[in-house]
Amino acid sequence: MATKKKPADDKPIRLGDLVAHRLAKPATVKGLKRIPSAILATGTATGHSHRLSPASEVSLYDEGDGKILARVTARVKHLHQEHAVAMLEPGDYRIMLKCAYDADHGWRAVVD
Repeated sequence: MATKKKPADDKPIRLGDLVAHRLAKPATVKGLKRIPSAILATGTATGHSHRLSPASEVSLYDEGDGKILARVTARVKHLHQEHAVAMLEPGDYRIMLKCAYDADHGWRAVVD
């Protein structure tokens, strides 16, 4: 009996201090607030931003609790001034902050 392999795109995608999880099926956006840009996060200390490009291929929605739903309609790049470029294929992704910079305490893990 053959075992079903887990698709490679089920692995979390590290986007610097963010992580993206590709969803197995399309998410419901009803009731979610649309984010009017392709910027995922902006650093408070540096002003650097995590963004998806081209913006015309992405719709972002605020899920609350620091989570963003990204609906990607064509292959896009994750861009940030201090991180390598990462590619996201078409699909729905849940994106969350995994660590944050606190001016008083430095880098710290985000506790969910």
